[in-house]
Amino acid sequence: MLRPLAMEKTESSSSGVARWFAPALVCSLVLNIAALIFPFMHLKTVLMPTEVYTMFAGVRLLWAGGLYALAALVLTFSVLFPFAKLLTITWVWLRGDRHPERSRRLLSLVERLGKWSMLDVFLVALMIALTSSQWIVKARPAVGIVFFLLAVILSMFCGAHLAKRRGVVSPAGRSPLMGAATLLCVGLLVAFPVLRVDSFWLSDDSLSLTTAMTGLVGSGAWSLSLAVLVFLVVAPLIQGLGQLVAARQRRRGADASRWESLSAHGKHWAMLDVFTLALMIFLIEGRHMVPTAVQPGCWVLVATVALQVGLGFKQK
Repeated sequence: MLRPLAMEKTESSSSGVARWFAPALVCSLVLNIAALIFPFMHLKTVLMPTEVYTMFAGVRLLWAGGLYALAALVLTFSVLFPFAKLLTITWVWLRGDRHPERSRRLLSLVERLGKWSMLDVFLVALMIALTSSQWIVKARPAVGIVFFLLAVILSMFCGAHLAKRRGVVSPAGRSPLMGAATLLCVGLLVAFPVLRVDSFWLSDDSLSLTTAMTGLVGSGAWSLSLAVLVFLVVAPLIQGLGQLVAARQRRRGADASRWESLSAHGKHWAMLDVFTLALMIFLIEGRHMVPTAVQPGCWVLVATVALQVGLGFKQK
């Protein structure tokens, strides 16, 4: 009885994970379960009772509207994938030494897909930010969205830590064009709107990243405002700056590994692509709650993400 336990302890410690790893995994699991139970958002319309939105309610809205592919997408990444990721990370941590090649492939997969769980977070953030200054319709954050946000962040930390220990490297791309486009995109999104409220009954407000963060803070959604700042501004800036400086270092024949590593860390947390999909879903499904029109910043974002995807395929 003692021998298997000793062997398991040796395998676990051999991966070199930090002491916070196991508690973080358990905490992420508990928060994911709580996010399924508690509401994400409260929506109040004048002369109407308050509507409570949960994670499953968002999926039902998409399905009822005939948007089956989008409903399946949100269900997959917001409900099913977080638990699958935690299960995969746990298996790699405890048993990955016996199957090193398989564990690296699994870690690489969950690391690439992990950030897409943030779809629901950005959808809720868009709704709250767009209604922050309205009086006819008003959205307020609920505790479920905070639970889910923390669960995703913890699982991403755990996945990145374990991937590093297992030698799974996710390059950020070496194109200076990609870096310049990312920096330009973030600068434009901070200053120029991506959406505009388009309704006779609602005030004509425009939404940029700056106004989104301000509106979220005003609505009490501090965690969502911080998420927008970190994932849509700070992390992309780090990724783009790292790519530009690394390219410059390579042209000079100098060591660019430090900047390439910095860029890879930025890419891990940068979520312009996830935010783009959230915008598309909101434009399709959210218009019945808050009619919106596309603004120039949205097209800049779409073009930048398309360029990143294209250059990413080219470099593979």
